[in-house]
Amino acid sequence: MEGVKSVEPNPVAQTTEIVFDDAKISINTIIAELRKERYVVLGEPKYIK
Repeated sequence: MEGVKSVEPNPVAQTTEIVFDDAKISINTIIAELRKERYVVLGEPKYIK
């Protein structure tokens, strides 16, 4: 997806770190696209600044 800079999955913790440019893509768009591909998205995103 345009605007996503990197994706780091952690299968042990069952989490994924996604670094993205919020001027190009929103977290809601990322979540919607993941769900379209049948990935389970749970919880709320945590933002690191």
